[in-house]
Amino acid sequence: MKKQSTNPCLGISRSCGAMKMECLFASAVILLTLCGQVQAQRITGVEPAVCAVGDNVTITGEELGNKSVTGVILAVDGKNYPAEIVDKTQDKITVKVPKVTPATYKLGLKIGKDSIYVDPVEVTVK
Repeated sequence: MKKQSTNPCLGISRSCGAMKMECLFASAVILLTLCGQVQAQRITGVEPAVCAVGDNVTITGEELGNKSVTGVILAVDGKNYPAEIVDKTQDKITVKVPKVTPATYKLGLKIGKDSIYVDPVEVTVK
């Protein structure tokens, strides 16, 4: 026979296992609230939007200074071209445009060792 218990806040009868899961979930919500919400890295803009090979471009966004952001790529036609990071802060990354052919590229963030997150923000290399 399962042991039943009553949630003192709601007056609802539940099994002890269900109440433990409710408490664990509530604890996680409180912890995230106290520590701030977990935010993913994302690119919101680039300046200049038109550039040449070797130029420095500044990418703006959210959580860019996070240690998990390990690189920036230019992506086109299923190919990724890594850009050299010149400077990195919480909301900006400056990169040197790599040797690529003229085209419009989507910008992406390399997260950790293997993950690449491509944003819809584009840069045109002339």
